Amino acid sequence: MEEIPGARAVALIDLSYGTLISAEFTETHPEEIVDFLAPATKQVFDGPLSRAVDQHVGDADATAPACEEILMASHHVWHYFGRVDDDPSVALAVVAGMDVPIGLLLVKARAVRKNASIWT
Repeated sequence: MEEIPGARAVALIDLSYGTLISAEFTETHPEEIVDFLAPATKQVFDGPLSRAVDQHVGDADATAPACEEILMASHHVWHYFGRVDDDPSVALAVVAGMDVPIGLLLVKARAVRKNASIWT
């Protein structure tokens, strides 16, 4: 988690099953929030909206999904989701405070995503 300044949570999610592979948190979270992270991430990447984007934006001949990264903002935190480069069936999820510059978050999360296969 040290690789991403300001990260409050970092997790790897198996998108095939919607299960948590590994996770680190800087603070205690209610169990229902932790339990919600993996299936919600699966839904972000494999839900109806993502499939529609793949159909309309993706390359018809490509085997890789068109949707690789998603960045969302809530009132007080950034939520970053990105498919792991070496295995698109695994996603990196990062929650960071809004005080983290968005460019820094993207650069650092992409670097972790690129090397995330060593975590699995």
